[in-house]
Amino acid sequence: AEQVEARRFDYLPLTRIQAVSELPTDQALFDTLVVFENYPLDIDAAAERGLTVSDVSAIEASNYPLNLLAYAGDRIELILPYDPAVFDRSTVEGLRDQLVRHAESVVAADGSTTLAGLDPLGADQRHQVLGQWNDTARDLTRLNLSEIFRSQTERTPDLPAVVCADDTLTYAELQARSARLAHLLIAEGVRPGERVGVALPRGIAWLTAMQAVVHAGAVYVPLDPTYPADRLDHMVGDSGIRLVITDEAAGATVATTGVRTLDPALVEHTQLPDGLPEVAIELLQPAYVIYTSGSTGRPKGVEVPHHGLSGLLTVPAELLGVQPGDRVLQLASTSFDVALLETLMALGRGAALVLPAPGPLAGEALAQVLVEQRVNHAIILPAALATLPDVELPELRSLIAGAEPVPAGLVARFGRGRTMVNGYGPTETTVAASFSAALDPDADTDPSIGRPFANVRVYVLDGWLRPVPPGVVGELYVAGDGVTQGYVGRPGLTAERFVADPFGVGGRLYRTGDAVRWTAG
Repeated sequence: AEQVEARRFDYLPLTRIQAVSELPTDQALFDTLVVFENYPLDIDAAAERGLTVSDVSAIEASNYPLNLLAYAGDRIELILPYDPAVFDRSTVEGLRDQLVRHAESVVAADGSTTLAGLDPLGADQRHQVLGQWNDTARDLTRLNLSEIFRSQTERTPDLPAVVCADDTLTYAELQARSARLAHLLIAEGVRPGERVGVALPRGIAWLTAMQAVVHAGAVYVPLDPTYPADRLDHMVGDSGIRLVITDEAAGATVATTGVRTLDPALVEHTQLPDGLPEVAIELLQPAYVIYTSGSTGRPKGVEVPHHGLSGLLTVPAELLGVQPGDRVLQLASTSFDVALLETLMALGRGAALVLPAPGPLAGEALAQVLVEQRVNHAIILPAALATLPDVELPELRSLIAGAEPVPAGLVARFGRGRTMVNGYGPTETTVAASFSAALDPDADTDPSIGRPFANVRVYVLDGWLRPVPPGVVGELYVAGDGVTQGYVGRPGLTAERFVADPFGVGGRLYRTGDAVRWTAG
């Protein structure tokens, strides 16, 4: 009985050992094991006794999905046994080639190179990850945010621009309202580059105020009135706002000590021109300031220039197929940068922005809005998407599910019959840095975060800022048009997270802190 029990445990995988141990499930016993096995073989002593050893070989059985065996002799023989259920052959062949390349580098360096000095990439891989997979350069017409809104109004003045409850405004009507408020802001002393807060709930007044700030050449700072008062206090004080556009209801939640407030309803009682003011707005001038969630400390204000918005406009046009006359849902908090992408998806393409009632929206209430408002395109975070009941959404043609991991099960539920993509991007890279292609609802693995879009580059680097090979985990750095100007009033943190780009033609990289790896594709 003891022999039988011992044999059973010979074949017990480490995963089973951990499962029955008291260790937490996310804590591995170990992840790397080095075993030195020395089988002494004295060829000369064997020959003295008339024995000839013609060959020595061994087969190692292992619980581990990947092994490296080294046999020393006149030549070093390296063998990489692997579990094909865990690794594909191309990945292991890449590891083999990398080992050979390192060995050749060590020999060529004649002992003068440290391990950290070895280049982890060959020439082909370097071209692939730095050039081929980052070949995103596009010659785009670069517009500031005011010009984006203005030019679309010129193309589609009579199409619906915003739908809110029973109220609908055309592009021309929305622009006229925002133009009058922009003139009022200028009359109140707002100057180009000045930060202006907007503390209004989701609705036409909020959208009008946001556009008015931009048309006045000022910097839009969204202040979601549903946020806690102390967070709003911090955002107002930290950003240096002197004027907040708000109404009587929302204004009670915004700190007003030393801050003037302006009710947008004043435009209804004031004689103001409805033509857009002529204000010079440079592309590198900030368009808006968005505050991070503060999940890793005090919320930080990110100053986002107009420069990266034109590349972002290619996403709804080319990836999602947004057309004039379509309907785009505005679901995100106004203080979340996704709200700007939703706005650009609609008002940068001639579609209508659908504004539901203020407040969080999920479950059956969200499904009702999608159906009754005939929404064609939406950005829905996976957590909210998972609350949707199984309901037919025949009008919904495209869906972005990003900002957090997207489980394959959600893709299976909502990816059929429409274009569903995964998106990724920190606020510091102008909303987004990468998007996947259309997701496969029959795939049994969670989707990747895709690849960079127009004029964005992404690098997966090790601790020495060297690109790592496909399949190897490194830190994600983002370069290109979308890299923002940094953090409001925090030059030290800006210098730490925004570093010089050693691969491009100047510019900076944003260090995301996120661990990623290139897939084989």
